[in-house]
Amino acid sequence: MSKTPEDASQAAAAEAIAQQQVRHATLTHELERTRRAALFWRRQRATFLGLLVESMDEFDISQAELVRARRAHGEPGKDEAAEPAAEKEDRRDGLAG
Repeated sequence: MSKTPEDASQAAAAEAIAQQQVRHATLTHELERTRRAALFWRRQRATFLGLLVESMDEFDISQAELVRARRAHGEPGKDEAAEPAAEKEDRRDGLAG
C-alpha cells in the first residue's frame, strides 16, 4: 500500500505540530526559569538593601556620604541627578568642602 499525497501532507502536519509543541515546552521552561531567577534577584536585592540601611544607620552614614563614596568608587553618570541634593545636604550638615 503506497502513501497518497494526502497521507504525506498529514504526516508533515503532524511533524510540524510535534516540533511546535517541543518549542512551546522549551519556551515555557525558559520563561519559568527566568521568572524564578528574577524573583531570587529581587529577594537578594531587598535583603541587601535592608543590610545597607541598617549599616548606614549603625555607622551614621548620610546619603551625601554614600553619594561621595559611590562617586569615588568610579560610577560616573549614576549620581549626576543626586549631586545637587547631596551638595545641599553637605552644606546643611556642615560637611561641605
